[in-house]
This record gives sequence, structure tokens and C-alpha cells, in this order.
Amino acid sequence: MYYREKRSEYWKMSENGNVVYSPSTLVLRFIEVVLVIFFCIGTVTHLSDVFRMGFFGYSSAFGVPRSVNVFWTALLFIDPLVVFLLLKYRITGTLAAVVVLVADVAVNAIVGVKSPFVGTQFALQCGATVFTVPAAVFMIGMSAGTSSVKNVVGRVFSSIPIVGITVGLLLHLRGFAEIAQGNATLWTIWVHVSMTLFDVAMLIGLALRLRLAFITGVVAASLFGLLQLGFAVANSIGTGPSFTIPMGITAGVCILAIAALLNDRQKMVRKTGIGGF
Repeated sequence: MYYREKRSEYWKMSENGNVVYSPSTLVLRFIEVVLVIFFCIGTVTHLSDVFRMGFFGYSSAFGVPRSVNVFWTALLFIDPLVVFLLLKYRITGTLAAVVVLVADVAVNAIVGVKSPFVGTQFALQCGATVFTVPAAVFMIGMSAGTSSVKNVVGRVFSSIPIVGITVGLLLHLRGFAEIAQGNATLWTIWVHVSMTLFDVAMLIGLALRLRLAFITGVVAASLFGLLQLGFAVANSIGTGPSFTIPMGITAGVCILAIAALLNDRQKMVRKTGIGGF
């Protein structure tokens, strides 16, 4: 194997001369670390629940069936197992992470527990699933796929920041209808106008492969994701506003966008002339 370009990990040539998408080692490690953090948090959460309520306390605390109680308690042992698999066998662990998260979200959605704290947990689980499923497809596709599969999966994964920013732009453009009707506050006007300009600038910068756009994207996604997670923490301790499913999904998309940008960092080759970038 040898590089098509000396400074890029993005594409490699196979021995038969075909150009094959090659993932950055950094992004594979980033995804693995994020998944490990997810399931460490899950382990601590379920361990805390068992200490407070016992192994069968969910049924009495939330009125859920005994089968759901058993499933939630079993996660105390399943979550650390997933962590072990992620650290020892990356692909097996990634598959296990997807299965556990999807099952957990499905069970919680069916049960529909109304407790605010459980609602916050469910929103976070939705966000974790939004991150984990595409990230798992990327990792598995890069590890086990053919050249054509790797190329398709790689291109789709790279488009995540563009898609996320475009959706945000459309939402803020829709906000101008509220402004036109005269129902918007000064804060709302500022948010929609500033974010519209920011989203447009980011789309242009990423399309031109500007390094400054890459750096700005990583920083902005990090700050915005941390802001959403801050709301979740505040809500969990009873001092903040409600943490909703869209907020959890937003946090998941932000982390996913960071992963995609980190993977494409070598593509951002054009300089802006600003600050040396």
C-alpha cells in the first residue's frame, strides 16, 4: 500500500492501482473513545441505580414490568462488557454497542417512562444512538468492506458536516417567517440572522476545503455539543430546563460531525491567508 498524495491519509492506492478510501487512524480512535465514554457513563448510571433502589427497584420506582426491570439491571453487566469488547475487539465491540443502544432506546420508547430524570436519560440515549449507528457503519465498512464499499461509506461519512449544517440553515431560514410575522424577539432575530450567516460561511468554507472552515467547524461543533450536554447535566440535578430528544440528537450530530471533520482534516489544504491558515 502506498499513498496517492504524500500529505493525505484520505486516499490510498491498492496494489492493482485502484484508488481506495482509507480512514484516518485518529477518527477511528476518536469514535472508539466516544463509545467507551458512552458505556462507562451507562455503567456508572446503572450501578448508582442498583445502590439506590436495589436490583428490582425499577418496577416500584417507575411502575415498569418486571421484564423491563431485569433488562435495565442487566445493563449493569452488559455495558462494561461492551467497553471491554471495544478496547479488545474494536469491530465486535462496535456491533455490540449498536445492538445494546438500539435495544435500550426501543425498550424505553415502548415503556414511555415519564420521570424527568429518565426522560433526560432517554434523550441522551437517542443522541448516543444517532452518533453510534453511522459511526459503526463507517468503522465496519472501513474494516470489512470491499474497495467500492469503502469508497461509498467514506464519501457518505464525509458529507455529514455538510448535511448537518444544511439542515440547520433550513431551520434558521424557516425562522425568518416568524420574524416576518412580527412575532420574534430581538434575541430570536439575532439567533436566526447570525446562524444563517454562519451556516452559509461554513458551507462555502467546507466546499472550498479551507483549513479555517475545518478548525471553525470542530470548535463550533464541540462548543454546541457541550452546551447541549450542559443542559442535560443541569436538568439531571434539577437546576436547568428540560432536556428534550431534539437536544440529545443535536449533541449526537455534533459529535458525529467532529468525527467526520477529523477524518477529513488532511483534505483541508487551501489557505485563507488569515492567521496563517
